[in-house]
Amino acid sequence: KQWNQRRVRASTTLTSGYIWKERLVNSQSINPDIASSGLTVIHYNACYCVERIIQQVLSKVSCAFRTAGMSPTHIVKRWLTTCFVNILGWSEICNFVLLSVSEGPVYTVLYCVALLKHLEPRLLLHSTHHTLLYDLLERPIEGFSLHEYLDYVIGLEERFGSTLRYEVDSLEV
Repeated sequence: KQWNQRRVRASTTLTSGYIWKERLVNSQSINPDIASSGLTVIHYNACYCVERIIQQVLSKVSCAFRTAGMSPTHIVKRWLTTCFVNILGWSEICNFVLLSVSEGPVYTVLYCVALLKHLEPRLLLHSTHHTLLYDLLERPIEGFSLHEYLDYVIGLEERFGSTLRYEVDSLEV
């Protein structure tokens, strides 16, 4: 009986979207066109927030995406919907899932920003060669470790945490 109560209580939390994706895909607060793509309301909001933050803290990365004629939202959407499979190693995928489930969608956004920070040199190179899309979607990301970027993520949380939490709390799921 306690297990069922916990399961019911957990199913109403925002982070349950990582376990029961269908619940969030059918959310009333997301545009039907976006929902038909299979993107959850959490992921849609995360993509938007990542783009906003990189414009403020990673201006070169933001510029690289503009130079390549694409939006970081496209890349982040793909990463999130595939849970970084074939992009990151399994230990980093586990770190991402554990961080997202235990700390919530705010840290999903911060993880993606830290990953883009790690990729900054690669992004700047490939944006001028017009191979950015291929590089980010088809090539694995090597050398990234959440552990190495933890101070950066904490700094981002101190700076943007309250705004991100407001964005997350305003979601209707």
